[in-house]
Amino acid sequence: LALQARYTIGLADGLSGAPQAGRPLCEQVVAMAKEKSNPGLLANALLALAEVMLKAGDAQNASTTALQAQATFARSGRQDSEWHAWLIAARASQLAGNESAMHDYASRAAGLLSELQQKWGPEVYGSYSSRPDIQFCRQQIDQILAKSK
Repeated sequence: LALQARYTIGLADGLSGAPQAGRPLCEQVVAMAKEKSNPGLLANALLALAEVMLKAGDAQNASTTALQAQATFARSGRQDSEWHAWLIAARASQLAGNESAMHDYASRAAGLLSELQQKWGPEVYGSYSSRPDIQFCRQQIDQILAKSK
């Protein structure tokens, strides 16, 4: 729980405009999760770290880290987190000017959201997709896909 709080604080720092303060916290949790062999914690910490790296403008490391998180989420069947990792990788690729990867990753994120909609049904998915954070991320996916047409 303390480690989850630490990467959450790091992510909050990063999203509030202080990625240089948030990055070390997220990196510490990634290292500790690797030591403890805790894949769930590791994937969540990697996702937070990728987002902080992206906010800091470190596109290459953000993409690499997001894809590490994505692979762990995929292995554990956590599609609700996996699509978010694909989105961060898409945004990092956009920042790096890699249009091909940007489109591929955004398409993968959109595909996973469609799978979740089918798996969860209209009521559960409707509740999930009405969350402001999910709506914001969905808009980002749509914008990326619209740019790459």
